[in-house]
This record gives sequence, structure tokens and C-alpha cells, in this order.
Amino acid sequence: MTGTPIKIWCFSIIFLLHMNNSYQENMESQQLVQKLGLILEARFEILDIRLNDLASMMRDTSPQEDPYHQLIGRFSSLLDAKNEIIERRLTEIEGKLAEVQNNQDSTNNVILQKIEHIDVKLSDHTFPEFRRSFNKIETTVGDVQLEMTSINMMSKQIELKLEALNETSALLHIDSQNALLEEMKTLYENSQDTSLKDMETSFN
Repeated sequence: MTGTPIKIWCFSIIFLLHMNNSYQENMESQQLVQKLGLILEARFEILDIRLNDLASMMRDTSPQEDPYHQLIGRFSSLLDAKNEIIERRLTEIEGKLAEVQNNQDSTNNVILQKIEHIDVKLSDHTFPEFRRSFNKIETTVGDVQLEMTSINMMSKQIELKLEALNETSALLHIDSQNALLEEMKTLYENSQDTSLKDMETSFN
């Protein structure tokens, strides 16, 4: 029985992560479409300004005075055609934005329904069982922490004992060196006494 609420929680987390990714993807696509719409609107404004400039030039210039008057007229017609294309693109983009917004709203509604369903599942008899299981886990974690504390104390005691052993070994090393020096001194003195006695015997 304890595995059932854990599975529900795991499924809930996985589902919410999936919904979050879908939400982010929809937001990114919506932002991309909005940026594209802003770019096209800016270009439309620039073309509108150029059309006004060309129209003023055509009003101020007659065909006899400007040999490029017909060329300007053709370019103006071309810009008008492009203006119509841009207006159609903007209309399509507005439709796409509305579609993305509708999809986002439907996705949000699905997420809310799923969350409410999960809340209902967790609020019934499975949630107290899960809470009891979680309390057992907390108790086990507390026991492990106590064991770790005792292990740390034991390790500190071992470190102190090792330090004491190191100090003792250092003292023993010094004592052994002192004893060796005393022994060497005694041997040297004995050898000196022996050599003096040999010299006295040789002189006699």
C-alpha cells in the first residue's frame, strides 16, 4: 500500500514537468510569432513612409521635368503590391496568434483539471498512508544521522589516540637515541682507557 501514493507523487511530478515543458514551448512559439509580427509592422511603417515620399515626389515633379517619373510610378505600384502582401501576412500572423492563444488556454485548462484530479487523489485515503510512510522515512533518516554522529565521535577519539601514539613514539625515539649515544660514549671511553693502558705497557 505504501508504494501506491509514492507512484502517484512520481506520476504527478513527471506530468507537471511535461506540462511545464509544453507551456514553455507554447510561450516560446507565441513570443516568436509576436516578434515576427512586430518586425513586419516595422517594415510596413517604413514602406508606408517611402510610399508617402514617392507620392510627394510625383506630385512635385512632372514627366517633362523628370525622366524617371514613369520609373518612380512603377516602383510605387510595386510597393503597393508589396504592401498588400504584408497586410495579408499580418492578418495571417494575427490568426496564428489567436490560434496559439487558444491552444495555450486549452493547455492551461487541461493542466488545471489534472492538478485538481491529483489533489483529489492525494486528499483521499492514500495521502495519510503516504504521510505515514514519509514519517517512517524521516525517522529512518534521523536514526542514520544519529549513527553518523556517533561514528564521527568515534573517529575523533581514534584521531586523538593516534596523536597520543605519535607523541609516545616520538618520545621513545628520542629516548632510544639518547641511550644509543650513551652507549657509544661508554664504548669510546672504554676504548680510550684500553689504548692508554696499552701505551703504558709498551713504554714500560
